[in-house]
Amino acid sequence: MYVFILIYIPYVLIGLECPLIKANQELTIIYMFVMLSVICGSLSNNILFTIGDRDYLMIRVMSISPYMNFLGKLLYKMATEFIFYFIILNIFGVSWFRSLMLCMLTICVRPIGEMFAIMSFDHFIWVYENRSVFNGTVMAVCVLLAYGVPFFVRRLSHSWLYAVHPFVVLVFFLAGAGAMYFLWWYKYYRKIVREAMHLKHES
Repeated sequence: MYVFILIYIPYVLIGLECPLIKANQELTIIYMFVMLSVICGSLSNNILFTIGDRDYLMIRVMSISPYMNFLGKLLYKMATEFIFYFIILNIFGVSWFRSLMLCMLTICVRPIGEMFAIMSFDHFIWVYENRSVFNGTVMAVCVLLAYGVPFFVRRLSHSWLYAVHPFVVLVFFLAGAGAMYFLWWYKYYRKIVREAMHLKHES
């Protein structure tokens, strides 16, 4: 539903005015997906920025480790997104190989987004305190780029296909592995949850 509403329908609508966009369905969907899911989804829709009462209850009432709660949610998110996006991208005209590479890129970037969120919480708490402004800004920029560039430029450079090149995916795989190493050994999840809930209730 997400890909259909936010990517496929805008592609069709923009294609009505821009023949070169309509003629390059796979390229356009890859470009929009990179902007809206890979970049925007990793920066604004991360686990730390969406900590809520459910997480607090899971940790306090059910005695689940904050460490296991965080990593479990991240791994579940990565696995389900990989399966869902691979199927849906194939349905909307992206070849199976490029769908596979794009899904690999997506799940490799997710830990990087989580690491950025933790580092910003540790060192730039104002980012978390103003997360609605941060998330809104990221989403606005990504949406403007995702829809504005194809509509106003009326074509997309084929260099965007490098986003699904195996070498680029390998680079992000190594970066994602480094981010997972950081998340695996990070020791202050309980402190983050406690402070996040305190800030949430204050606001």
